[in-house]
Order: sequence, then structure tokens, then C-alpha cells
Amino acid sequence: MMRALALIVALVMMALPAPAQEGLRCAPHAALVGVMQQAGMVIVASPLVDMRTGSFGQAEVWVSPDGLWVLIAVGPDGLACAAMSGVGWHLGEAA
Repeated sequence: MMRALALIVALVMMALPAPAQEGLRCAPHAALVGVMQQAGMVIVASPLVDMRTGSFGQAEVWVSPDGLWVLIAVGPDGLACAAMSGVGWHLGEAA
């Protein structure tokens, strides 16, 4: 499972341009969505978030069938950044 997570994160990172901020890889939202969909991931959550700049953006959680997940932050300008990833998300199960 860890190899699969490393592969998905590597694919996401390779598809994105150089970091816009330390530790983040960013791209237009549509480009990042395409990478996630090509990796077989689906969006499971998309809450509205306060960007602390007087505007709002989205946080999106993308999950693969085997429980790997990636959280991306989408700004009001449409720029999306892969912020974190992990394992153990169980699709279709109650919390």
C-alpha cells in the first residue's frame, strides 16, 4: 500500500510545476483534477474554507479505491496545491 501511495504522490508531483510556496506543488485546478482522475481517484469531500485573506476557497479530499488519499487546497483564483496525503481512507464505511 505504501508503494501505491508513493506512486500516486509522485505522479501528482511530477505533473505539477515547481513549487509556488515552500513544500507545496501547485497547478490550475483542472490540471490537478485530471491527474487525480487518471490515478483512479474520486473526490469524497469538498468543504468551503476561509483563506484568511478575506476570501474563500475549497479543500478537496481525493481517495483511491485502496484507501490512499490526497488533500488539495483550491484558492479563489483557481490555483490548486497538493497539501498532504496519507493512507487508510475507507470508502463507503461509516465513521
